[in-house]
Amino acid sequence: MTDCRFWVVHQDLPATCYGPSGARLHGADEWVDLGSVKEVTKVIATLALDDCGVA
Repeated sequence: MTDCRFWVVHQDLPATCYGPSGARLHGADEWVDLGSVKEVTKVIATLALDDCGVA
């Protein structure tokens, strides 16, 4: 569950969602795959460093 729908429906802007794998969002038994959290963290950090001209 994300806010991407807001941008598409209300602002007419394309949107994409990116994040770790998991299931049962916002439920008592919600879970996330820690390996995917690590991978997403690496990707976002790399993008941020590239955007800032650091990497």
